[in-house]
Amino acid sequence: LLSSLSFVVAGCGDTPASSPDASISIDAPEMPALCQGVGPDVHVESSNASNTTSPEATLQTAGANSSVKICGELTPTNGKATDRDSYSFSLAAPARVRVRVDTTHADAVPFLFATLYIPDENANPPVDDGRRGEGWAIGDHIVFVAPNCGAKSPDCESQVLPAGNYVLRLWPFGGSDKPQATAIEYRATISVFDADAGCITPSSVTYQESFDQDPTNDQNDMFDYGTEVSGNPNDNPEPSGSAFTVGPDAYRIAGIAGTHASDYGHGDLDTYTITTGPTTKAVDIRLAWSGIAADHLYFGFYRQSGPGYESVSAGWGMTNPQYAAMPVEPSSTYLLSVGAMTGTATGLPYDVTICGSTLP
Repeated sequence: LLSSLSFVVAGCGDTPASSPDASISIDAPEMPALCQGVGPDVHVESSNASNTTSPEATLQTAGANSSVKICGELTPTNGKATDRDSYSFSLAAPARVRVRVDTTHADAVPFLFATLYIPDENANPPVDDGRRGEGWAIGDHIVFVAPNCGAKSPDCESQVLPAGNYVLRLWPFGGSDKPQATAIEYRATISVFDADAGCITPSSVTYQESFDQDPTNDQNDMFDYGTEVSGNPNDNPEPSGSAFTVGPDAYRIAGIAGTHASDYGHGDLDTYTITTGPTTKAVDIRLAWSGIAADHLYFGFYRQSGPGYESVSAGWGMTNPQYAAMPVEPSSTYLLSVGAMTGTATGLPYDVTICGSTLP
């Protein structure tokens, strides 16, 4: 799609070229630099004003051999109102999908979100019941898997989205304290996600949980949504350490959500230190467990922010295994918490596979 047209008029003498009719208005943004030279398989934003309230049709389908590709720009604002871009697409068959958004100037606002909705409930403002997945920018990119339970998705128990129509919405959050002053260009890719094929579990365990001991099982209980929860002041994250880089190798953590009463809102939450490699900008996680099939297993992924930690991603569900993807910064330290949402009378063994990847 062409977002702007320029004309060169050849003529005789000094006759000037006529100016376009000032009354003609074209609701199409100027082509963002990030969208220059993209191929015909990429949908370039064509309606900068109307797609704030009504999704722009991409006429694209995500399937086993096809991805939805979108390119556009969130234009600057001068107050609380922000430019929110929405796009419709379809999913060919029931599946999980991985949403990746590469951006420029994501720091122009305090938060830059990407949210996946079903279109029938794509109200303005959106409603929680229509949400199927969400993520926010870390550095210059957003990565998440949908459905995810952190977005209150009713599909999170099955971990699969039904085939049909969906809407991807990109929206910055600024507010009067920091209005968006710089254009945020983006390229989004929505693809079917198969963590079992893309992030293969190693045959041997890389790190085995070692801090937690019976009967208290609270020596590595650290965080629930970034908040210290353990009643033991001497607990610490496990020093699991290994750096994740792009490539076929994965990292495997094995542990047990031990017998633990739900005395502060959940059961045993085991916390591990995670370090990213110098080129790692995204992490895929596969969480499997054995034992109590009816229990909800929880994971949280946190990064250091000042003296504390803030959530990067979180999820829970009864479907085994669970899958997640999230953005990270290279050469940085994170905390991964894994455990039963409720108290358990018997130990709940679990296995976590983590893969790091770069983003082109």
